[in-house]
Amino acid sequence: MTAAVRCAGSFRRRQAAVAHSERTGQTARAGRSVDRQRVGSAARAFYRPADVDHPQKRTGNHAMLLRRLAEALRRQDWFTVLIEFLIVVVGIFVGLQVSNWNEERVFANQEQAYLGRLHDEIAGNLRTLSHRATFTARVVEGGQRALAHLESGGACEPRCADLLVDLFHASQVWGTAQATTTADELRRLGLPRDLALRERIRPYYQYLSGWETVNQTPPPFRERVRGHLAPDVARILWQDCYEITEGQVERLLDGCTASLQGRADVADSMRRAAADDALPGQLRFWLVQNIYAMIHYPEMAGHAEDAIASIEAELGGAGSR
Repeated sequence: MTAAVRCAGSFRRRQAAVAHSERTGQTARAGRSVDRQRVGSAARAFYRPADVDHPQKRTGNHAMLLRRLAEALRRQDWFTVLIEFLIVVVGIFVGLQVSNWNEERVFANQEQAYLGRLHDEIAGNLRTLSHRATFTARVVEGGQRALAHLESGGACEPRCADLLVDLFHASQVWGTAQATTTADELRRLGLPRDLALRERIRPYYQYLSGWETVNQTPPPFRERVRGHLAPDVARILWQDCYEITEGQVERLLDGCTASLQGRADVADSMRRAAADDALPGQLRFWLVQNIYAMIHYPEMAGHAEDAIASIEAELGGAGSR
């Protein structure tokens, strides 16, 4: 009886020891698991970017207004729905207006820049027109003296060199074209937008068109008279009696006969020209064309000055706005 009791007690003590050992192991494993979780959380917190830089948070900020609107709809809170809706509409409207204002400001600045370029283009053309008028006057002057000699039927001596220079000058055509690059670009862009300003500029550029048929196309007289020049004489004429500057300004020079005086080929060139019966009629036509141009150059200059004044007024007004 006593032995049996002792065996039963020993058995219970062993079971209690085993149970205690199992509980102790489970506790230790749980502690290690918690430690691992803590370490992992710390590592993830260390390597994760800050919340303020997270894309999802930025997206959430953008969508917050829409979520509030959806929640108000679910609650049937119509006043809140109206307020949120008005906020969205006003925000979109203001954004569009700011965008339109920026585009308008950029376009207006571009237009002002183009008008400045157009002003310089017309002013440059006006300066060129002044040189062109002087050039044309010399063509007419020389052509009239040469025509008088051809119609007289007399000999050229002792004025053969002077008369040959007159024929040479009378055959000239102004070769520097009026600039229209900026005007063409503005026309393509639909500028200037001010229709009144556009109408004040338009007459000048209209006046530029059509001059090819007046005195900018080489006439038959030009080819015919130069066919009578000896090559050496032509070389002297081009070297001593004509020049073109770097600014594309052409000049017909006087007092250039020193190298032509006493040359037999000069007198021969004049005799061939005088024997050409078609030459006087062609010279008369070319004189009439250039006389017409001389009469209308001042009108062209007036249109240019009006256009320049209109552009300056527009640029000055824009600067004060």
